[in-house]
Amino acid sequence: MPTWPASLPQSPLFGGYRRQEPDLLIRSQVDAGTPKVRKRFTAAAAPAAFPIIVTDAQKATFETFFKDTIASGALSFDLELPDISGLSTVRLTDPPTYVPIGPNSWRIDLEILILP
Repeated sequence: MPTWPASLPQSPLFGGYRRQEPDLLIRSQVDAGTPKVRKRFTAAAAPAAFPIIVTDAQKATFETFFKDTIASGALSFDLELPDISGLSTVRLTDPPTYVPIGPNSWRIDLEILILP
């Protein structure tokens, strides 16, 4: 299993990380009254955002990791998340977004799924 490169930031941008609990429920309409609700799954992937700030050199490292190591996002990888102890297996849900924020500085916005 590929692992997040050590030369890249190990923590997301302060205030930019967000994680949503997975929706495990199924709701069924009834003839009258409130819908019935039950658990559909015991576990599911949780969406999260993981923005990082990098230098030009780190951006090149990330691009190599993205294109070669995880096959442009087709493969999952291990990443340490700020609110989950230990490594989590994640996969990108969308291609990364690169935003220049200054000379030799980039913000890379990653949308991930935390796999069960």
